[in-house]
Amino acid sequence: MKKDMSRRGILGILIGAAAIPARAGEPAASPQPAPDAPLPAAPALPPAASDGLDISLTLNGEPIAARVDPDQSALSLIRDRGLRGSKEGCGHGACGACAVEVAGSCVAACLLPATTLHRMTVRTVEGISPPAGPLHPVQRAFLAEDALQCGYCTPGFIVESTVFYERWRAENGAENGAADPGDEAVAAALAGHICRCGAYTAILRAVRAACRGEHEQEGQTAQTARVEGREKVTGQARYTADIALPLQLEGRVLRSPVASGRLLRLDLEPARKIPGVQAAISLMAGSKIRYHGQEIAAVAATSARIAEEALRAIRLEIAEAPAVSSMEQALAPGAALLYEEDRGAAPNANEGPLMGAPWAGNRRGPFRTDALLKPGAARKILAEMAAGAGSAGAKVEGTFETQMQSHSAMEPHGCVASFETDRLVVYLSTQDISGSARDIAERFGLKEEQVQVKALHIGGGFGSKAILAPEVFAAVGLAQAAGRPVRVVLSRREELQVGGYRSGSRVEVALAAKPDGDPAALSVKAHSLSGVAVGALVGAIFRVMYPYAEKSIEDNDVLTHAAPGKPFRAPGGPPAFFALEQAMDMLALTRNEDPLALRRRWDPSPIRQELYAMVAADPRWKDRRAGPDTGRFRRGIGLASGGWIVFTQADAQLQLESRPDGRLIASAPVQDMGNGTRTTIYEAIRQYMDLPDGALEVRIGETMPINGLMSAGSRTTSSLLPAAEDACAQLMEELRDRVAADQRLAGAAATRAGIAYEGGVIPWIDAVRAAPKTVVLGRRRPDQGGYVVPVGYDGIRIGVGISGAVQLTEVEVDTRLGKIRPLHVWAGYGVGRVLSPALAANQARGGVLQSLGYALYEERVADPRRGLLMSHNLEDYRVPGIGDTPTIDVHFLPGHFDHVRGGAVGIGELVTTPGAASLANAVHHATGWRPMQLPIRPDRLLAGLSALPVLPAGSRP
Repeated sequence: MKKDMSRRGILGILIGAAAIPARAGEPAASPQPAPDAPLPAAPALPPAASDGLDISLTLNGEPIAARVDPDQSALSLIRDRGLRGSKEGCGHGACGACAVEVAGSCVAACLLPATTLHRMTVRTVEGISPPAGPLHPVQRAFLAEDALQCGYCTPGFIVESTVFYERWRAENGAENGAADPGDEAVAAALAGHICRCGAYTAILRAVRAACRGEHEQEGQTAQTARVEGREKVTGQARYTADIALPLQLEGRVLRSPVASGRLLRLDLEPARKIPGVQAAISLMAGSKIRYHGQEIAAVAATSARIAEEALRAIRLEIAEAPAVSSMEQALAPGAALLYEEDRGAAPNANEGPLMGAPWAGNRRGPFRTDALLKPGAARKILAEMAAGAGSAGAKVEGTFETQMQSHSAMEPHGCVASFETDRLVVYLSTQDISGSARDIAERFGLKEEQVQVKALHIGGGFGSKAILAPEVFAAVGLAQAAGRPVRVVLSRREELQVGGYRSGSRVEVALAAKPDGDPAALSVKAHSLSGVAVGALVGAIFRVMYPYAEKSIEDNDVLTHAAPGKPFRAPGGPPAFFALEQAMDMLALTRNEDPLALRRRWDPSPIRQELYAMVAADPRWKDRRAGPDTGRFRRGIGLASGGWIVFTQADAQLQLESRPDGRLIASAPVQDMGNGTRTTIYEAIRQYMDLPDGALEVRIGETMPINGLMSAGSRTTSSLLPAAEDACAQLMEELRDRVAADQRLAGAAATRAGIAYEGGVIPWIDAVRAAPKTVVLGRRRPDQGGYVVPVGYDGIRIGVGISGAVQLTEVEVDTRLGKIRPLHVWAGYGVGRVLSPALAANQARGGVLQSLGYALYEERVADPRRGLLMSHNLEDYRVPGIGDTPTIDVHFLPGHFDHVRGGAVGIGELVTTPGAASLANAVHHATGWRPMQLPIRPDRLLAGLSALPVLPAGSRP
């Protein structure tokens, strides 16, 4: 049985494999060789044609002939035939998004030369089930378990899981389906696949359930949790990279090969003279180079190969200058300045407004975020304790450092631009179609109504796609110059280079308690690294926790020669909580107090108080050791709390239309990047109005002449849910009035079930059919509890209250190899009403896994001398895989947000806040060593352990 999609041995296996006939939707009929059996000789290739090689193969059961270039990939050949389910996620066989089945084995099509498909049988995700027919058991299992989020990686998982399922069932008796492969075997089979959204727990459940035979019949599968699920498990969902318009050109961007310097010469004429090149434009504003990968020029050509040739032909001359790559270099006397007189050009690392702050060289700040928190009192308390004066309370302090974490969404940033008569149509991987349309219109001198932005499906974003990026300027500018549609999609190298990352940080924290242990003071001085961007505001997050302590908070940005940082799930949150929640543990241990007990006394949040009570009753916490473990493998459990601000989009709107054919159509200019926006709208309406299956259609992903909202700040659900309910209420009243008047109903009233009257109830579906077409526009009305601030930025309001999180993480530490293995996570959240429990739990587990990756593996690394990016693929940049997934138990508290319209607040940010601190506290509990720097690499762990005092055998500190 194949255990992994090899990234190096796969070519040799496939080039030597013989063709095995198969029909679409069925496993290969011929027996497969044993894994160690000698492979048959490769079939001979036909003679080479003058412009390529002619090959023949069976693709999804159909014989085809194709002429291919010797260097063309199998993925390119497959996608060029309209089979867009297989994706290019990385281009080097590390992510599995391109997976297809060849001769009974699952392979990485991005690595495989197209010539090796000669006389082979190939099955893609589109060949696993008929387009409109019954789904394969694996596909049904994925739908039932919600084993997907954004869906970009899903086709690859489906193909590999199907190959595994068919072999497992054949080897273990498909007649009863009782054999369960278990998590370990499934994880080994899917080890070559990455789901950046982190849906691994559900994927494991789905594949195991399919192998047990629980989804053999169509009727066995429960209703799918996700509205667009079928499109994603069958490979029919279309992303920006999948768009292929008539006469479409391929765009490529010329990027700076240095991190610092000045552009002396840019000559595009040699590129324009290459046959097939249709346009070449400059993307520079000025001549200063500030980061490796900075956009300099762009070309559009009839093929990707020609576009890349054109980039090489451009005459480019840059005078390289010294680069500052670290905080120490940036703040050193005489350091090269990133910005001199043009400080307003610094991008914003956050999606909110950029507040003013003083500048001093490469430092922007200090920016104080401690208004109304008595910073002077906090500093006085801490100074007196440092001098040995005043009360005899307890005090701890430390400096915590965190790295830059790349978003690395599976779908890279991309844009397709097309000028059509009097309008510009832009297909864009974005978290804000409405805002993008406004910004594009302003930049290119168009009226807003002339720009339509479409984002039908988005393969993840996590904040990196919230702000308009240079690939849009390149695609639109090239389309304007060429007079033809142009597609610009970043490679994985470019994605890691300029696609965005969470800001790095250095946070100095001092925390003090009174003699009785009650809160005294908290001091925070944060310095954030966002490359050429500013506005990270890590320190500001400390406002949301432990309000009874006097607080002094200072934020600083430090500029370096790196691409701009971008908002990443809970911007500023994970680094802030990594520092704060470890400081809380340090303070508790200094006082010889249970860390849970200290938090229960310091924290007035009713949400977290309920969660603390649940933790107190958990045997893992209740029975934990008092000190570090012993031996090579040491286990520990750590606790951390989290919270997030309640944001809403006060002007959000949703259109609801009823048609006499019995359909209701809900439309909004919003997008779904895997967070479940379609399902949120669907569930909100179905829970308000009793409608039969198939009666409601949700349309999103295109700009409309009504207010939309950005998918950021965990405000999507809290904004759309009330707008949907308002639209339902309006429509129900209109239908009641019309049907009651037409049918002369006495005492007619609108209820969830339908129009109630003296003679019974008319279901809503019948009322819809009995009335003419009706269109209403719902809007988000103000919260009953009001807002923290009555006015906001761009329609955004801050709601009353803070959402709450508490996380327990259990780890095993290998003290010989320095490896940390998360074993179990218990996570509790208070976010009010949960519309779709399956989707909410899935998103929560994904956030937990991203926070564990942040704590253990992920680190954007640059050359400290020249500022050049070194972690430029998904093997150098390590994200969690399915084998890294611990058991994750998620619990949601009901209530607490009844004052919020709709009763629900967002979870996307909250679930990432306590994870890194929880794991770090667990490592300390296991070993006695305190992690002060992320990621907790093996070398750092081993160095920390070696520095601990050697204790007598059997003793504990």
